[in-house]
Order: sequence, then structure tokens, then C-alpha cells
Amino acid sequence: MRAIITTAYGTPDVFELNEVAKPITKSNEILIKIHASAVTKADTMMRTGKPYIGRLMIGLTKPKNPIWGTGFSGIVESIGADVTKFKVGDCVFGENIDSMGT
Repeated sequence: MRAIITTAYGTPDVFELNEVAKPITKSNEILIKIHASAVTKADTMMRTGKPYIGRLMIGLTKPKNPIWGTGFSGIVESIGADVTKFKVGDCVFGENIDSMGT
């Protein structure tokens, strides 16, 4: 799958469009094909690595997670065996604050 990634802090020039491995859905997870994601002031601050204190959570010298983003909307592409509230094809939106990566 394609994703915008960054492997360093800096200006918007650090973003690259790359092919990355598609996540494998665990038994209690859903995989969402993202149709839209948000860019916020917090995303800008994280991309620059400033304030520096924020690097304690997101990576000292480079971002821990190269795929950015928290807000998303899309369609459920696959579900884990233990998932009961969603089905493939459901339209969803949300906020992924645990690991980013939308």
C-alpha cells in the first residue's frame, strides 16, 4: 500500500510517498482503507520535533512511527475473528491517538 512517511524531523520536504507493507489484522482489530485524514497544528509540531520535550514521546532523533496522522475516515477492509461491531464495507471515522499511522 502507499503511505506518506517521514524518517526525520524538519520541513514538509521530509515527507515521501512510499510503498509500505499492508498491516495484518489481528483478532481484535479492523483494517480501514483510509479515504481522508486530517492534518492539524499538532501534526505540524510533531513533524518539526518542536517543542523538543515532545520528542520524549515520539522519538528523540527521528519519529518512532514513520507514518503520521491521527484523524481518519474510510471503509472497513478486513476484520479480525473477534470483531463483532463492524463488518467489511462499513464507513467509519475516528481518531487513532495510540500509535498514529493513519
